[in-house]
Amino acid sequence: MNNLPDLTIDLPSDREVTLTRSFDAPRELIYAAHTEYREIVVPERIVQTFEFEGMPGQVAVETLVFTEQDGRTTITSSTRFDTTAQRDGMIDSGMAQGAAESYAALDRYLATLR
Repeated sequence: MNNLPDLTIDLPSDREVTLTRSFDAPRELIYAAHTEYREIVVPERIVQTFEFEGMPGQVAVETLVFTEQDGRTTITSSTRFDTTAQRDGMIDSGMAQGAAESYAALDRYLATLR
């Protein structure tokens, strides 16, 4: 799968997509930038539901894992869909570009918090 700069995309199964991106910021700061969670293990893991507006009514479960090394934090987002068609619909919707734009916005926001 094609990856955008700074964003790695993997398809670990026929119903999952995984996005990985690193930030030049500590884990606690990046974790604080996320809200409204289904499951929280401070400051390393969040499980939440996700509904893409381009596919209304198809709710997926997203798990975010935050790992820190030497002051840099990597977010790994794994989303599990009910069907392969839902996963493929998300991928075909421009998900990679949207995720890259969202993470770039998060990078800009984090710079205001330092």
